[in-house]
Amino acid sequence: MADWGAIALFLWRPRTPDQEIVNRVAEQAAEPPFDAAAFVHRVGNDRALAAAMASLFLNECPRLLGDARRAVEACDAQRIDQAAHALKGSVSNFVAPAATAAAGRLEQLGRAGEVAAAPDALRALEAELDRLLPALGEMTA
Repeated sequence: MADWGAIALFLWRPRTPDQEIVNRVAEQAAEPPFDAAAFVHRVGNDRALAAAMASLFLNECPRLLGDARRAVEACDAQRIDQAAHALKGSVSNFVAPAATAAAGRLEQLGRAGEVAAAPDALRALEAELDRLLPALGEMTA
């Protein structure tokens, strides 16, 4: 006969997260969201231009992200592709590899018509933008 108490205790015991996932999240959090020095170098070491570009993106990002959200909510693969492509192009200017990759993943899903996976990809992109936007804001201060 099964020991239901022991089974319940096993099922409800505190669980430790998968160490690989913990390590990956910690590594990602330790990396800066963009390479500020490479970005400034990319614009000819013109800090004013870099700050202006960051400011422009900070103003445009809510609209671009809103386009992506509406496309995902509508399960419209073509609009997902277009919105993610616009975001990918914008964030790539800042030498932001994680945000660029997240936008690229969403773009690929839209291009392939794989709208079922788009909400998860959008959440990953939003998480990367949550890291990137404050760092860009520091550049404009």
